[in-house]
This record gives sequence, C-alpha cells and structure tokens, in this order.
Amino acid sequence: MKLNILIVDDEEIITEILGDEMEELDGVTAFTASNGKEAMEVLSKEEIQIVLTDFKMPIMNGAELIKEIYSKFNQSQIKTFMMTAYSPDDLKDLLEEFHVEVIRKPFSFEDIKNIVFKGYLE
Repeated sequence: MKLNILIVDDEEIITEILGDEMEELDGVTAFTASNGKEAMEVLSKEEIQIVLTDFKMPIMNGAELIKEIYSKFNQSQIKTFMMTAYSPDDLKDLLEEFHVEVIRKPFSFEDIKNIVFKGYLE
C-alpha cells in the first residue's frame, strides 16, 4: 500500500524528524509544510491521504487549515490529525465538526504510529 502523509508544523525540527521517521516505514511518502498555506499548495499537487498538523502556526493555523481542507476536498479522502499541547477542550468545535483526532504534545514516534497509521500499517 502506498500512503502519502503531509506533516505541517512551523517548527522545522518536528517536520524533519517526523518526515524522516515516516520515510522509514514501508510504502509511506512524507511531505512537509511550515504553515497551512504551504500545506494547501502541497495538497493541490499531491494525492495526500493523511494530514498531521500543528495547531498554532503563522499565516494559517491548524484549525484554519483543516477547515480549508474540508471545504476543498472530500472529508473521506483525507484523514486529519491535530498535534498540540492545547487541551482538546480548546478545540472542541473543530473536533466535533470535522472529527479531527488530537495527538497531545509531547509525543513519541510510537504514539504517532499507533494513532495515525491504525488500520493502514497492519
């Protein structure tokens, strides 16, 4: 199975480390962006199945990105995850409207694999 994942975070070290770890998984190609605007550019060019985004970013934050994704793409085509240190209560409306799963920071790559790839990499 070929799986394209987009990692969006304004902290370059996070996109770099996660991207490298993802690329080690069989069949996974990782793309990165440093904000929601760059992410939308990647999404317009690549067939992405999973978006893993930070919440707090400049230009277009994670919540704005997810709303933009689901206004332009079929919600069943792209699965979204929000990486954040914020409480899920702060994101309640977004979580309910778009069924976004939250990955609490700090996290390990094992956490990411167990949450994000559940059902994909069995």
